[in-house]
Amino acid sequence: MTDINELAGYWEVRGVIGTRIEIIGNRLTVLWRSAPNLETTFETAEAEDGGTELILKDRGLRNGCVGDVYATVEHLTYKDGSLVFAKKFEISGPSQEVLTKTLNSRYGNVTIKDELLETVQGKWVMERNSDIFFKISGNCLTVGDDSFTIRAAVNNDYRPKGEDFAIINRDPAKEGVGYYYQMLCFKDEIRAYILVCDVGLQEMKFKRA
Repeated sequence: MTDINELAGYWEVRGVIGTRIEIIGNRLTVLWRSAPNLETTFETAEAEDGGTELILKDRGLRNGCVGDVYATVEHLTYKDGSLVFAKKFEISGPSQEVLTKTLNSRYGNVTIKDELLETVQGKWVMERNSDIFFKISGNCLTVGDDSFTIRAAVNNDYRPKGEDFAIINRDPAKEGVGYYYQMLCFKDEIRAYILVCDVGLQEMKFKRA
C-alpha cells in the first residue's frame, strides 16, 4: 500500500482549469477553480485493484464548503502516479476525473513572496491621468472607497529571481484585483491591465506619488 507521504502535494487535471486536490499529511482539500469545496481528513486502505483507497471522513462537496451538498465523492483511489476521483452529482449523476501531481499551487505556477509588498507601499498615480490612483498599505490595496486584500507572487517560469512580481488577489478563486485584471510590479512602476469588451486588455502605467 502507498505511503501517505507519496500522496502529499498538489494534484490537478492536466490542461483543465477546474478540479484540484491538495493533500497535507492526512488532510485533504478538494477545490473547484481554486475555491475549496471539501476539507476533510482521510485514512488509507488497499484497493481491490492493488492501488490505495483514500477513505474520506466527509464526502459531501459544497460550494465554498458551505450550503447544500451538490455532489458526493464515491471513491478516490491512487495508483501508478494518478488519483482517480469518482463523484456523483445530485442532478447529472456519476462523473470521474484523473488527477496527476503538479508543482502548481491553487495560485498557479507562482511562488508567494508577500514580503515583496514592502517595496510597493504608498500611493501610485496613473502616468497619463493623475486623477486615477490607488494606495497600497500593508496587504491592502485601496481604490476609491473599495479595498482589496492582496498578495505578492513571483512567476516561477518568467521571473525566477523576483526582479518583478505580480499583485494578486488573496482569494485565488477571484480573478484579478478589484477593477484590474492583472497587476505587474517593476522597479519604478506598476502596470495594471483592465479588460475592455471588444478591445481586450488595456495597459495603465502607475508611478509612485
